Amino acid sequence: SLGLTATPDFIPTDGLSTVVATALSVDGAPLSGIGLRLRVFNGGGSLSATTGVTNAAGQFTVIYTPPNGETLATIEVTPIANNAQNQVVRTVTVRVRN
Repeated sequence: SLGLTATPDFIPTDGLSTVVATALSVDGAPLSGIGLRLRVFNGGGSLSATTGVTNAAGQFTVIYTPPNGETLATIEVTPIANNAQNQVVRTVTVRVRN
């Protein structure tokens, strides 16, 4: 399974949010070496990286930087693999306020 979290998920316009994608096997064990692609789907802002590989804990971490002004940003993650088109996209929302 693939999960996505943002901490915190409510930030000021000059704040940052840590976004963590987690890949787990069907029995809950971390999956290392999984290629992932992240992007800001809507709401603007940027990520410190848009592609990466999960570590031994099954995680890939990036930092979200919001745009100037209030927004509701949606960040999505998808696996990079031959069957990526069969995977469900996971999303997380970060609310940015003045």
